[in-house]
Amino acid sequence: MTKHPQIALLAVAAALSLSACSSEPEATAPDAPVPSEASEVAATAGTGQAPEGTDSEGIPAAMLGVWDYVEGTCDPASDLRLEIAPDHLTFYESYGTVQSVTRDGDDVTFALAMEGEGETWQESLTYRLVEGGTILESDMPAPVGEGQLRRKRCEG
Repeated sequence: MTKHPQIALLAVAAALSLSACSSEPEATAPDAPVPSEASEVAATAGTGQAPEGTDSEGIPAAMLGVWDYVEGTCDPASDLRLEIAPDHLTFYESYGTVQSVTRDGDDVTFALAMEGEGETWQESLTYRLVEGGTILESDMPAPVGEGQLRRKRCEG
């Protein structure tokens, strides 16, 4: 399995771009599978399968992307910024490789092999989309006030 699925996606995109420029008719595989759900496409990152150790459904497509604390600026230096990719989660000063993903209703729990600041550890974090998918809520407490840690989606 590729450690950097983004590179694999770029290679596929480049190949498709080159084939689109060809004057020859496009060849298609008659039995090529067509993903039925966006979450399947997002979870597989163009590899044809979910990240090693994930369940067959993987990470919901709506969770993928960059998130920051609801009162944050979405600046890359924000200490509550979170990037969710098909095979890893990137935090301010740490990185978690997805070992498994389990779903229980709206809750999505990530088992992560974490590393950061010279340390390594295992961690399990649970997230859920709320308010129509506009807010990513965590099982962690909010940094200020009461309730759970909530993040908004960042552009780009």
